[in-house]
Amino acid sequence: MDHMRKNNFTAVSTTLSNGSDKSVKETFDRIKELNKYINDNDNKYMQIKALADFDKAKGQGKIGVYHNFQSMMSLGEDVSNVEKYYRLGLLTMNFTYNVDTPYATGGVSNSDGTDTGVTELGAKVIREMNRVGMVVDCSHSSNQACIDAAAITTKPMIMSHSNVGTLQPIDRNVTDKAIKAVAATGGAICINFIGGFLNPKGDARPVSIAKHMEYLKNLVGSKAVCAGSDYVYNYAESLMWILKDPVQFPPASGYATPSHMGMPGEIWGAVKVLEDTYGWTEKEIRGLLGENLIRVYSQNWQ
Repeated sequence: MDHMRKNNFTAVSTTLSNGSDKSVKETFDRIKELNKYINDNDNKYMQIKALADFDKAKGQGKIGVYHNFQSMMSLGEDVSNVEKYYRLGLLTMNFTYNVDTPYATGGVSNSDGTDTGVTELGAKVIREMNRVGMVVDCSHSSNQACIDAAAITTKPMIMSHSNVGTLQPIDRNVTDKAIKAVAATGGAICINFIGGFLNPKGDARPVSIAKHMEYLKNLVGSKAVCAGSDYVYNYAESLMWILKDPVQFPPASGYATPSHMGMPGEIWGAVKVLEDTYGWTEKEIRGLLGENLIRVYSQNWQ
């Protein structure tokens, strides 16, 4: 959070589950524990539960915190849990963390001929998310899952941290067709700052990040472009976790390979490249830095 504060971030989305929890209770306990921590440290943080909270947190000099799941497995196949989590502050959720689940196929299915997309249960969850106001996310999911979700949802959706498959063809990245489907919902695609997902060299320099953003702008328009750095601060521990679980973190998708992990503050270097090299306007930059996501949130959150 010190890094975020120093780099002028005013809100952060925290991942509370990637589907590897031992029980639904464990996940509920974690979200309640984090909410208590935020409240106990309200001199520095504020939980984001509604759109107006972004400005409120910024005005008070606090970092706003809102929650996401990178998998639906913590629902326990009980659709009623969507609303229960939403009331605790879970505001975005995707289908799966790479692997196939009862909700949708994961990124591992992109190239092996098994990509069947969103399941009947996954469709029920989407409809419930639309009802309560939770944003549908399809990062880590398969291309067909993104396309199916875009056809089912009645509200704008996102790819919270996905990169362009045309520029770096690995299963973790997404096709132009999937990108166009998500953008057509009025949604947004957020580029992450992980070198292995940006290019074969594995570098996450601002010029590499900006290249994917410029590609998106040319493909679907600047209103659909955002940033989702996907940074973890305990990188050494995370790398060991990745190496021990090649099923959830498949090497073929770019995991456990030599890679630079760009910190969230790299966004300012990327902005400079977008302005100086690609001629992005202030309005387009403001969209990238948050206004495009705010638009999506405003059409979802209750």
